[in-house]
Amino acid sequence: MWDSTDLTSFTGYRPIRMHTLNTHTWAPTAFWDAARGQYAIVYSANNGQDVFLVNDTSDFRTVSSPQVFFGPGFGVLDGDVVVDGGTTYLYYKNLANGNLYGARSGTGAPNSFTTYTSGLLQGSGIEAPLLVKAVDGSGWRLWGDSYSPVNNDYYSSVFRADATFYRTAGLADASWTSFRSYNFPTRYLRHYNYLLRIDPLSASSSATDRQDATFQTKGPVGEWLGCGRRLTGCDAGRRVVTWLSDP
Repeated sequence: MWDSTDLTSFTGYRPIRMHTLNTHTWAPTAFWDAARGQYAIVYSANNGQDVFLVNDTSDFRTVSSPQVFFGPGFGVLDGDVVVDGGTTYLYYKNLANGNLYGARSGTGAPNSFTTYTSGLLQGSGIEAPLLVKAVDGSGWRLWGDSYSPVNNDYYSSVFRADATFYRTAGLADASWTSFRSYNFPTRYLRHYNYLLRIDPLSASSSATDRQDATFQTKGPVGEWLGCGRRLTGCDAGRRVVTWLSDP
């Protein structure tokens, strides 16, 4: 345990004895438990099965006796807990199938959580879920450590949605194609100053903006490669996207 008032310098390093079991104390996370008026420290341990244990503390120096926080009947690992409104959320790895799941509770009390999400798996291995509040206040983002086939690839649950677009009739020419954002339905993929980005666009946008968001596709949809402006071809074997106006 360390102390910090600014999250840049840390002092007061000290070990804290969480239990006397012959097992590990992995992946600790802490949250304020308003009902108890204390902080709850949740961590991975094995009491015969991989579960989450919890100890309460008011000073991060002394802790209560451990109790099972979440033991659903199958092995779990790497819990992260946040409180939002009147609901406490727990995200975890299910060791039985390797997926990440979310559970929630109206009280945050031990053994009061019910899993409510489907499983999430990125690549062939993922662990260490992390919940981060969006800076714009629009909700939470779930991240996970996808360690296989590429190690150290931290993955967001919204990444695939951010990279997904609906193919629509072109904003500047209906015989061409525009790409509407899956996550932000008023925004379209467009080019600007030799860069691709998404902007709010509609049929009432300027002709230049609509042209910048209108593309001609050549080859199977989903296998595009932007290669330049006013293109008639590209490197052999590659698909191309031609945009309607010069950047």
